Amino acid sequence: MPMGKFGPPYNLCYIIEDSAGDLHVVDPGIDSGENWALLQQNLRGIGKSVSDVRAVIATHLHPDHLGLAARIRAASSARLILHREEDNAVRELTLGTREEDVSQRAEGWGVPAAYQGRLARSKTSAQVSSFPPADLLCEDGDRLLVPGRELQVIHTPGHTLGHLCLRERQERIVFTGDHVLPTINSGVGLGGSASGNQVDAYLVSLETIAEFDDHVAAPGHEFGFRNIRERCGSIAAHQLRRTREVRAALESTPHAPVWDLASRLAWSAGWENLSGYMLVSALSQTEMHVDFLRSGLAERHLQLHGTN
Repeated sequence: MPMGKFGPPYNLCYIIEDSAGDLHVVDPGIDSGENWALLQQNLRGIGKSVSDVRAVIATHLHPDHLGLAARIRAASSARLILHREEDNAVRELTLGTREEDVSQRAEGWGVPAAYQGRLARSKTSAQVSSFPPADLLCEDGDRLLVPGRELQVIHTPGHTLGHLCLRERQERIVFTGDHVLPTINSGVGLGGSASGNQVDAYLVSLETIAEFDDHVAAPGHEFGFRNIRERCGSIAAHQLRRTREVRAALESTPHAPVWDLASRLAWSAGWENLSGYMLVSALSQTEMHVDFLRSGLAERHLQLHGTN
């Protein structure tokens, strides 16, 4: 489904039909008239309608995955299913960081006053929207009630605190949301207030999903793919390259503020081009990698991947 200006050019929505002929939608996408019409058109193409939808399962709270859920629910008897942690996050935040929170975090990050304006645009840089609370909460290991199907919930925190993947046992498919994408490296810590380090959580979650290497990955963007273990390994290596970058910066200036450290790291868009939500994300992720190193959590992962 098209996504407009938010993130990649489209997201992948999946329709699962159960043995009773009812439908279960995974990650319906952005809430827009275009997407709503596209969903109805595709359902008609398989002889169905929105009224046949019994559940909407969102892998996480971002609007390109959860956005259309409220409209589907209003037009059917569908229940919205979220991981418990994600439902908690839905109630406390929208995508990105509130402007008043940004100003507070900026002080801790050591952002110079002259650059405050680059952060202040964060509220409009991300697509901020209101999210519906869940009708049904799930936990790691739960099996969803989908007649004729075995859908297992796998909690994969990291991208967001309550991100989940779904394993369909019979067809050997893993719906991976934004946890594992075929070429894109997803950001970490983009939803929910966590007490633990989300870089560590993400890397542990990658190890979990790597165990399903004999499955096909059905991600939230791009295209389906195989060789899940290999892809999980390359994503972990990407994260640990950032960890090593931060470690090198800390070795030269151990007490440098997050702003200074982040300005010395390599960013795909270029540090000077980051503003708004993307700049907030860069600073937040730099802070997470600093904590990852100082807490000692990084050591096991660096040794596991041979990059200590």
